[in-house]
Amino acid sequence: MNRKKREQLILNAAIQVFHREGYDKTSVSQIIDEAGVARGTFYLYFKSKKDVLALLLNRLFTDVITGLKAFEGEGTKREKASPVVAALTRDALLIQLLLFASHTIDEEFQAQIKQFEDEVVKRIASWLEAGVQNGIYRPLKPLVTARCFLGSVKETLVSWVRGETPEMEPVIEALIDQFSYSIHQPEVLLEALAEKTLSLPENFH
Repeated sequence: MNRKKREQLILNAAIQVFHREGYDKTSVSQIIDEAGVARGTFYLYFKSKKDVLALLLNRLFTDVITGLKAFEGEGTKREKASPVVAALTRDALLIQLLLFASHTIDEEFQAQIKQFEDEVVKRIASWLEAGVQNGIYRPLKPLVTARCFLGSVKETLVSWVRGETPEMEPVIEALIDQFSYSIHQPEVLLEALAEKTLSLPENFH
């Protein structure tokens, strides 16, 4: 087994134990037992369980922020959303830890999670503000609206990890449609509907 695969083995084991025991109650010994590796092997890659979680979070957050850049390019809504959805759904147990058991994580990591969410909100808000200035979106409060959208995405993730939403991409696509419908200027909305770049919500009457 090469170095990269062995590192991933330890990461996968750690997520399993974090999910089962809670981060605060997890020991390095439990991670080692779950991974089936020698103690020395663990310490070749990580100094502590804190280092393990730090790498898991950094990978997730980097992939999401990188994925958000796709929204600035060309493509369908699903193509733009795909990198973010892939990052968020790569590991359901890690997402569950962040959604339901973040209180078991060190304050340092909780601050890192908040910083990440603030960065996501900031990026979405900047797009909204530009849209308002260009007359595409209705007058709105970018930061408040961005946080509402992030909240909707988090609720969708809750549904997904509970098994209520088997596929995330079509749900996120519908969420973007709903969100876009609510913030577009009427004339821009009509034009988008005519060009079929935006669809009406299914429950629209």
